[in-house]
Amino acid sequence: MVIITGRVADSAGQYAAGRIEFSQAQRIDTGELLVTGAVAVAQVTDGELRALDGAPFVLPANPEGTAVRVRELLGGRSFEWWTAVPDVDAVEYRELPAVETAGVPASPWGPPPWLVEAKQMRDETVQAIADGRDIADALGGLAGINAAVAAAEAAAVGAAGERAEAASQADRAEAAADSIDMSAINTRLDGVDAEIAGRTTQAQVETLVREVAVSVKRYGAVGNGVANDGPAIQAALNANRNVFIPPGTYIIGQELKVPSNTRLVGAGIDQTILRASSSLHQSQNMITNAKNSRTARTDYDRNIYIADMTVDSASTARPTGGTAWESGACGVNFATVEHSQIERVKSINAPLYCFTVDASIYRTTEDAWEYMPGPSRYITIRDCIGIDSRVDDAFTTHYSHDILIEGCVAIRTIAPSTTGGINNGFEVDEGSYRVTLRNCYATGWETGFQIKGHEDTRPARDVWLYNCIAEGCGVGYALSGTASTKYPAQLAREACNVLLDGCMNIGNVTVGTQGEMLAAIKIYSYSNVTVRDFRSVDSTHGGITMVMAEQVTLDGIVGENVWNLPAGNPGSGWIRLTSDVVGGIKIRNVEVIGPVTGPLIRNNATGGAVSLEVDGVIGTAPASSAFPLASDAFLSTVRTYRRMSGTGFSKLLEIRGGSGATSVLEEWGSTSRGAGTPEGNVVAPPGYLYLNSAGGAAAMFIKRTGTAATGWAQI
Repeated sequence: MVIITGRVADSAGQYAAGRIEFSQAQRIDTGELLVTGAVAVAQVTDGELRALDGAPFVLPANPEGTAVRVRELLGGRSFEWWTAVPDVDAVEYRELPAVETAGVPASPWGPPPWLVEAKQMRDETVQAIADGRDIADALGGLAGINAAVAAAEAAAVGAAGERAEAASQADRAEAAADSIDMSAINTRLDGVDAEIAGRTTQAQVETLVREVAVSVKRYGAVGNGVANDGPAIQAALNANRNVFIPPGTYIIGQELKVPSNTRLVGAGIDQTILRASSSLHQSQNMITNAKNSRTARTDYDRNIYIADMTVDSASTARPTGGTAWESGACGVNFATVEHSQIERVKSINAPLYCFTVDASIYRTTEDAWEYMPGPSRYITIRDCIGIDSRVDDAFTTHYSHDILIEGCVAIRTIAPSTTGGINNGFEVDEGSYRVTLRNCYATGWETGFQIKGHEDTRPARDVWLYNCIAEGCGVGYALSGTASTKYPAQLAREACNVLLDGCMNIGNVTVGTQGEMLAAIKIYSYSNVTVRDFRSVDSTHGGITMVMAEQVTLDGIVGENVWNLPAGNPGSGWIRLTSDVVGGIKIRNVEVIGPVTGPLIRNNATGGAVSLEVDGVIGTAPASSAFPLASDAFLSTVRTYRRMSGTGFSKLLEIRGGSGATSVLEEWGSTSRGAGTPEGNVVAPPGYLYLNSAGGAAAMFIKRTGTAATGWAQI
């Protein structure tokens, strides 16, 4: 193993904080697949690279001719490159060589446990086939065995003196027949030698794993949509590490508990259906891990794999009342689980959550700002579907970390719950950190994607969203770091470090409690937030709102048919900063396509020290609009407006003097500058200075009279 050391700096040369993922190596020349699924994660704190537990970070040296992909997630930005770890005792991170590669990704530092188990099962199956061949050859094949049994039975009915010998022959023949594993031999005798000879592909291994998995029907499961198959499936899980559920509808009258090192695989979504019995209490999960006792613990279940099925919680037909729902009431629930995966599972009609990743217990009151014991970690949920969770969210995490949710879909077709909180498609909730959502889609929810904490809990932090889409939701993306007097002082700024990269919002609609708060993005009490390459389409009331936000960067924002001011709310702005924004706001490269009936940007932060940088804004308003392109309560040394262009607006920039009127500007620290004349474009009080830098010859103007955009004179 090679120790990776050294300090890590970001692109600005500052010591960074975040994480670095080493994953999916491949052979450089052919792109040959080695093994898949392994990821090694290093944490970076104040520039120092360490393992997640604080120990030195180590990796195996790359096999010759291979490279490993490196993904840096530092300071809210990501960067990918490829390297080959040299075969030395230690190397500094900045001295790792960069290489070029292409092809199919794989991993050089060991297969996942399920693949090791699959290969072991393959070898056992091969041995069983070989044993069967030997026995069949020795006794003349299966037909010879059957003939021997028949002859022995016939002899036993014959002469009394020969009965003992006949019985002995029958016993030997039956023992020989029983020693053959017919389920393993089945139709695999022909052609299996080519697979055994070291030429087995990944797809063949996975097929072989499914073929040698134990079917729940061996334990009495029926799958006819009537019989209670829960006990039979649980018996199969208790006795085997690789369990297969054939096509059918299986009624489940008990919580299914999956032990460590176990695969539970169906025949596919809507092929294998697990449906809750009408007798199953709503507080019970459909599927959870074996050690989920709903009590505080730190002993983990691990290496669980669940795939290829539909889980129908049938919540409206199940009994309620008398039992707390914490750590329960879900389609699939992981509580204190590590190194596990859920793939290609559809979870519908769950009482609480379709999918949840939690610690051993879940609290939102008392001292819940403490992290809960046994956080789930290193969990992947991939290509799954969550539909119509009754009370809360489709996908959620609590008090867990290092979670990847990828390629998943959340759909809501029913009315929002009136008994729970806001219904979210995807939620990264209290105490969660280092959570990544990639290529996910939410539609019909009060909020498509929410990152938050409750009033008495730690907010989620270090969350990254890539290429996600919210469509037809009340709010597309919400960051809500609600603070409380119960927080220790040092945690007051813990709601931080969120990235939205390449995401999209489509068509905000009135959904539940979010009807009066329609927005593409809401940022509430979060800091160090970056939104880049974001697009909002057909969202006529869906702007970007910041409340008590700090250090927020919007860069590369496009709106199309996005802003039609509601009655009674004139001038609120598509991008809006409320009066309690802390500062450090950067708005860059914004373009709105289509008429905007209101200011494109409105800053209501009344304190002159609240910093704001606006650079590169283009917008179009209806002809003779009464609104400016940008409206600001103050102009000061820490506020900058550059490269703004608008068509149809009454003016480019309005300075309101902190009171909503344009007649008073009490203080400013420097002369404003722009590319164009201020006459008719810039509202300011008498005595204000403006420098026009257009045309290569600077010209200074002074506001002589009036409080409107006229009355400027060149000095």
